[in-house]
Amino acid sequence: MKKVLAAIACCCYVGAIFAAKVAVFPVQSTNADKSFTDAFGMLLANKYAKIANCAAIPPTKSSKAIPADGNLSTAAQALGVDEYLEITAVGLYVSRKEANESYVDSGAGNKQVIVIKERGEKGESGEKSDQQLLDNSKTVVTVVRKNAFGADIYQTEMTLLTYGDIEESTERIAASLYQRVSIEKTRGMTNVTRREGMGYNQLWSRRSKGIKMGAILPFSSDTVFSTMISLGFDYKVDLNRYYLEFGAGARLPSGLGDETKRIYGGNYFELGGGYYIVDNLFGMFAGAGVIPFFNWANLDDSFLGLPVYVQIGFTTPRNSSVRFYGDIRIAQNTIAITTGNYNETDYTYNSYYQPTGKKKQKNYPTEIGFELGIAW
Repeated sequence: MKKVLAAIACCCYVGAIFAAKVAVFPVQSTNADKSFTDAFGMLLANKYAKIANCAAIPPTKSSKAIPADGNLSTAAQALGVDEYLEITAVGLYVSRKEANESYVDSGAGNKQVIVIKERGEKGESGEKSDQQLLDNSKTVVTVVRKNAFGADIYQTEMTLLTYGDIEESTERIAASLYQRVSIEKTRGMTNVTRREGMGYNQLWSRRSKGIKMGAILPFSSDTVFSTMISLGFDYKVDLNRYYLEFGAGARLPSGLGDETKRIYGGNYFELGGGYYIVDNLFGMFAGAGVIPFFNWANLDDSFLGLPVYVQIGFTTPRNSSVRFYGDIRIAQNTIAITTGNYNETDYTYNSYYQPTGKKKQKNYPTEIGFELGIAW
């Protein structure tokens, strides 16, 4: 046993010695400040080394191995690493250098003279608003994790507000690349970027209203219920991949003259929400909610009903102002539903009066519903 444990410890030690080495090459930038790209590359190398528990060669050292043709795969093999990170950055703003330079006509042969503006001169603004930062300070950074021979392993991308988001974004990108998960799944309580916290850049909500109709099939182990037809107004608010849903309408029981089935129904309100499982042109969602309703069909003893539901559905086309949608839902009544119109004590066998209808009965019916609608 001791020999086995010693062998395992030895293997772990050897594995630690020969842990993967990763090269982080300098950022290939377009219209981005060099100070930004340098800081980003160095910090990403530190974050990746920590998260992946490996040796990372920073851009200041890996750049020396890049050949004249700029082939990073050749450089990676020369450095003897197992993988490397290729970083590109595109600045969607006027660079600091351009912002501090202005061109004037010298009047001599249409030559232009560069005038450097000093900090504090007229025209320089102080703290910029969120919208100004979003319009003039965005940098799109794409990082690809590759093996030593240049084959892609995983790719991720973020949009940053230049310097303000470097620390949080490098941590998120390192985790995304190493764990091979989307950048959204690396978001936590302490690494939200400033850009993500701004409302200007987010599609906070897309509102739509519509009408929907469907059929509801209530059932219980010991009672047969009449099918209900639902017709109502629907209002939905999409919050990126989440949604909130509000509705109002009527649940109308069918087969009113069928003495073999019990009935209930009335006006309802709906409050629910959920998540888009498929967030494309054809969207699929899953959700849950409540449907409080007034039970006009049995007003004496069961005025209010409260089904709780889960549902799955679709909506399409999501890029159109007019959309069609449908859902299948299962609801469970949480308040007992009373059906029937008389109690056992309402008459005696010796009395002249004999009540007609059904004897009162309480149930907690389960409902299966199918709905179709149109929204605009």
